[in-house]
Amino acid sequence: MDVVISLDGTGPCIEYIRHGANWNHVSKNVERMQATMPVDAISVNVVVQFVNVAVIEKWIEYFLQFQVDNIDISPVLGSKSDICINANDSEFCVGIYSGVAS
Repeated sequence: MDVVISLDGTGPCIEYIRHGANWNHVSKNVERMQATMPVDAISVNVVVQFVNVAVIEKWIEYFLQFQVDNIDISPVLGSKSDICINANDSEFCVGIYSGVAS
């Protein structure tokens, strides 16, 4: 089974962006999912915005502890560039594209 997790940050950042979210509950759910489900691949989708870009290192570190396969980072609606981090590459292959695969 392939799983896609859509989170826009961790800790207080996610609680601010997604009103009503409780980071402790979200984090435990992600950990429980990985521990109990037969997961073949994990991808993470993140929308980068003013609120979470300053703490990007914290949420990328959090996601990488789960051995994710991809982290897809998209800017707030209106921009045409995405950043995709292939987490299987030890150097973290980062590609920037504008709707065209390179």
